[in-house]
Amino acid sequence: MNTPSEVLNAAFDALNCEDWHAFGELYDPVSLRAFKRQILEDLSEEKHYDISVDDLLESDPDMPREVAEYQVAELNRCTSTESRLERELLTVESLDELREMEPAKVFCQWVKARSPHRRLEKETASGEPWEAAASWDPDLESQSRKATRAYRYRVIGFVPDGPQMAHVLYRSEQTAEKLFPEEYPEWLQRRPEDEQQLARLVDLRADPAIATCRRQSDGSWRLVARNNFMVIGSLQIVELRMRDDE
Repeated sequence: MNTPSEVLNAAFDALNCEDWHAFGELYDPVSLRAFKRQILEDLSEEKHYDISVDDLLESDPDMPREVAEYQVAELNRCTSTESRLERELLTVESLDELREMEPAKVFCQWVKARSPHRRLEKETASGEPWEAAASWDPDLESQSRKATRAYRYRVIGFVPDGPQMAHVLYRSEQTAEKLFPEEYPEWLQRRPEDEQQLARLVDLRADPAIATCRRQSDGSWRLVARNNFMVIGSLQIVELRMRDDE
């Protein structure tokens, strides 16, 4: 890729057609290895709540013991390696499996695990090849399930940060007007005219986020794999789409 903006646009395109192999190829390989190592270290660390049934009963004497036992069991289950693996990586079932995975696949699984329909995906994706799924290219006005729940992003531009790094500024196209088409105009009309003008400028542009790119030895650019990828509101990536008409 010639520019950092082109790399991020290509990432949107790859996610849009669920081409996970192409998506992984857009990332700096050193950062992918570092991302996998960090995930593996975090998941290998034992975690548990230092709370007992008696502790719960002491804080709430009216709680039935069987309820306290259930709550403690649930707390411990949530901190188990298996549960944390499911939350972080969706279909990965063991640390041994994680160790054998390619770094790019680890990052892709991490992104996929943040989808709001990840439970359904966990049930259906286990038999599908990872390299690429069937592509889709719905019209901007499409009412299909994928299109209506898609997250749309727009690249604003990039800022060089030395010869090897650059930061790409982008924002979500999900705005207050689009999310609340009935409530937003009513809210707007209750404001003074000058505040309405400001709101039309600010509210129709979501707070921007930043993706970092690193120049490769061949002069091309690749994204740096980090755990703040697409953090806009809550991290729920289903599909990302770029409007190409502006």
